[in-house]
Amino acid sequence: ENARILAAKETICEKLETLGKQLDQSDGSQPTDAEDSKQQLESANQEWTSSESLPLLDEQKIGKRFKHACSHIERFIVSLQEYPLLLSQVDDLNQRSKKLIESSNQPIRPRQINELENALKGITLPSYINEKPESLDTLEANIAQIRKRFDQQESRITQSKNELPTLLDKIEKELETGEVKHARNDIKRAKKLLANLPGKDSNLH
Repeated sequence: ENARILAAKETICEKLETLGKQLDQSDGSQPTDAEDSKQQLESANQEWTSSESLPLLDEQKIGKRFKHACSHIERFIVSLQEYPLLLSQVDDLNQRSKKLIESSNQPIRPRQINELENALKGITLPSYINEKPESLDTLEANIAQIRKRFDQQESRITQSKNELPTLLDKIEKELETGEVKHARNDIKRAKKLLANLPGKDSNLH
């Protein structure tokens, strides 16, 4: 009798394990994948609930196998349902990054690049996705471009901060000694350096 009950429970587990393997090999492209898997999981749960029980230790052992198979499928279903939301998130980030790239005359704030980079790090594709979406490639390229521009911006700021004090002292001495022509050229240079620095209200640093 126990052998019959065990065989029936093993059959349920095998069905679920086979489904799990099929889902692992799926690309998740079919919109019915999640619903079909959910229905098969519910059917298996009903079979399991209505099946007879085994002695305690045997029931615990086969029950562990059943729960593991169910969890595998449940994770896939959740992942499949969340994937469209993930793609939507990537699209939103692409829009944000595109606006930053297009506003090339505006300085990039550390918060802006940090938020984009952290958001990119938080994107994890489901295991069943074999090919990275083109939109994610685009996002990575956009963020790399913004990071390069930000680093160049920061380099100019550092250079200007280092050069300005010495240049201002030089201009002061040139004005004192009447070297007006040299002073004018250095004043032009100082203005360019000052233009590289963040304004008081820019919140760049």
